[in-house]
Amino acid sequence: MNLIFKGDTVDMLVDGVWSRQLTRANFDATKRKLLWMQNGGEAGIEIDDIVVTPTS
Repeated sequence: MNLIFKGDTVDMLVDGVWSRQLTRANFDATKRKLLWMQNGGEAGIEIDDIVVTPTS
């Protein structure tokens, strides 16, 4: 998963197949970027209202 922060938007790319752009105020703040990474784990990752789960 790649997250590309630009001002108040973030481009999310998964395996070069799926992408989505979200716009939220203050995405460019360092603290906000770190909070995004806290919701990951073996069951997948949750970003805003998007849930990415591993496949076998």
